[in-house]
Amino acid sequence: MGKSACKSTNKCQNVEIDQTLFKFLPPGAKFFHFPKMLIIQYFHLQRSVSPSLFDATKTDTGPNPPNIEACLNSKPLTELSPDPSDFNALTPAHFLVGGPIHQFPEPSQPSRSVGLYERWNLIQRIRQYFWDHWSTEYLHRLQPRSKWWRTKPNLELGDMVIVEKEQTAPLNWTLGRINKLFFEPDQTVRVVCVNTKYGQLTRNVNKIYPLPNSQEI
Repeated sequence: MGKSACKSTNKCQNVEIDQTLFKFLPPGAKFFHFPKMLIIQYFHLQRSVSPSLFDATKTDTGPNPPNIEACLNSKPLTELSPDPSDFNALTPAHFLVGGPIHQFPEPSQPSRSVGLYERWNLIQRIRQYFWDHWSTEYLHRLQPRSKWWRTKPNLELGDMVIVEKEQTAPLNWTLGRINKLFFEPDQTVRVVCVNTKYGQLTRNVNKIYPLPNSQEI
């Protein structure tokens, strides 16, 4: 809004009533207070559409931003409800379209790649490349490992988590809830059993990424 918005008397009155406080970035510091995940998204987007990955003469329509946007809006933020049998997570898509974004099964591609098929395959490769790198980066942000050794609290029963898999299709996150803990002699949990819609999975805690609850956001 800024000064241009204040030219309108009604808008100025609304700003004053709402007690809106504007905070501006210092000159030449566009990274200041900039969300870290947005920087990561731009980084992987630039790498996924690098000229080395495709022929620029065949990408006149761009790298299909809606597909990339769908990946970004599918990331789990927190549990949708405290129900232990509910494996759904709140995502940015809930605020945009009122629910999660679903990925339809892709048809098998023919052996030959010409014309529109070649273009479609290129878009799919770009999206898959972006998804593989960005989703891995997001998971690592959920489970930061500090430089210095320190004790972290154990995972708890009923925690909403993401289970890491070596390869997943875009927009698909393996969500579940912890239903069993395996304690070591020092009372540290290093293995957990997670109940998912695909069944029960037993994983090391290094492959488990807990989602923040509603009180932590």
